[in-house]
Amino acid sequence: VQIDMKKWTSIRYDASKREYTCGAGCRLEMLAEAMGTRGHFVPQGQCSWVCVGGHIQSGGFSVYLGRSFGFFADHAVSLTIATAPNELTLEPNIITVRRPEKGVTSQENDDMWFGIIGGSPGSFGVVLDVTFKALSDEDYEDARTEIIFQPYTPEIYGKWLRFFHKWSAKEDLSRDINFSLGLVQGNTMECLDGNTNIDVAMSKHYPEEYGPRAPFMPRPGLMITATWANTEGDTKRFEDDLEAQAFFDEMVSIKNSASWKQKLASRLGGLVLDLPKKELSHKEPMPLSKMIQYMGFN
Repeated sequence: VQIDMKKWTSIRYDASKREYTCGAGCRLEMLAEAMGTRGHFVPQGQCSWVCVGGHIQSGGFSVYLGRSFGFFADHAVSLTIATAPNELTLEPNIITVRRPEKGVTSQENDDMWFGIIGGSPGSFGVVLDVTFKALSDEDYEDARTEIIFQPYTPEIYGKWLRFFHKWSAKEDLSRDINFSLGLVQGNTMECLDGNTNIDVAMSKHYPEEYGPRAPFMPRPGLMITATWANTEGDTKRFEDDLEAQAFFDEMVSIKNSASWKQKLASRLGGLVLDLPKKELSHKEPMPLSKMIQYMGFN
């Protein structure tokens, strides 16, 4: 059974606790925009049309901030869920499940919490809304982000793989540093041979639910992202973090090592995907709430 939750999109804010309560059908882009007006954020996925209910039940992985702030689910405080009705009265059973706290919450509550959070969407009932505590830009004012787009070639792909392998192998790598390497491929199936797959067909006939279709892209591209999250706030600035500076300098060096043909292809591919505006430089601070909105993809 599938239940359409697209109308459950309300967002409420409790200023006394810096907590947001949003409906399960609230899209990540809606949430990021609402929090961004107050300079707030949580680590979340970059796909704008993903909804909060399913996202948090799957953990809620963040490509850009996961190493620094964990999963979206780590910031959840409580959730409201509708479980099976009473067998005798058929009365709806709507309960609030809270983050486990020793000596405060019950064993039944705790079991339900861990079954829902990370247990995959819809396993134990229908999640109606989620309450979570937000993070604030003002605590991480010197955060930096670098975003690079390049066309795929075996040579350049190999350079980035070796780069990320080297830095990933560092057991003591600062939690401030987050990075990802993504292979970006637009919709070619329909454009090249007239065939469609189920995703193309569904997005064409149900655009409100599925969002915009990926644009045509004749060849794959690479999206390289890195964020320095400034988790220590005022006690540590970017200019004081020599490890982070070395990391970003090496990123820029790989980018600049591309041939003129690769750089031209990067610009042309970016124009097709509307990505030049997505490129960012780490040279200046960028609020993390703005970065999340900036990097939301349909």
